[in-house]
Amino acid sequence: MDKRPTDKRLLGAFFQDQSWEADHITFGDALSYNNSITYSKFDSELGALFVAWTEWGLCYVGFSHQDEHQTLSDAQKRFPNATWQYQAQSHQYNWLMFKHHKLDGNKPFALHLMGTAFQQNVWCCLLRIPVGFWTTYGDLAVGLDKPKASRAVGRAVGANPLSIIVPCHRVFAANGDLHGYYWGLEKKSTLLKFEAAITNSS
Repeated sequence: MDKRPTDKRLLGAFFQDQSWEADHITFGDALSYNNSITYSKFDSELGALFVAWTEWGLCYVGFSHQDEHQTLSDAQKRFPNATWQYQAQSHQYNWLMFKHHKLDGNKPFALHLMGTAFQQNVWCCLLRIPVGFWTTYGDLAVGLDKPKASRAVGRAVGANPLSIIVPCHRVFAANGDLHGYYWGLEKKSTLLKFEAAITNSS
């Protein structure tokens, strides 16, 4: 079992602080969005990444190490009325930019966060979890003033369309176990080890 240090756990009260800035986020509805989405693929230290964005910001990040067509299909199901177009870009540039903007804790990407109002609230809580810290589904529920909604919170965490960027991999079971992850527990463990290395080297 992969246990987490208790001194790095963020409790519900942390997420109730209203001073958090969300000016880099545009909110929307995934099912009704009918404009263009551009996507690209590139290799990284974490594996092959599938990244998609609108004119307002990143809307989807997933792993395509198993089947890139399956990852595209997953993205298209989330935004069924969008028009998709592929754009080839420099793999090395993309990964360096990706790392600089988020994984190293610098300026965040512009995000186009599309989902239900409840999902968006959960995802915004996830965005507040710094590298090296963690929380639980129950803590998130308390932070949202819905202490009995940990299952609903878990479903929203699992529906996160922006892997890595919206760090759902930093959410654990109440006992500190890894629990679930959309892209698999092995990938979740890899992400956490990668971030631990960043934290230890800073």
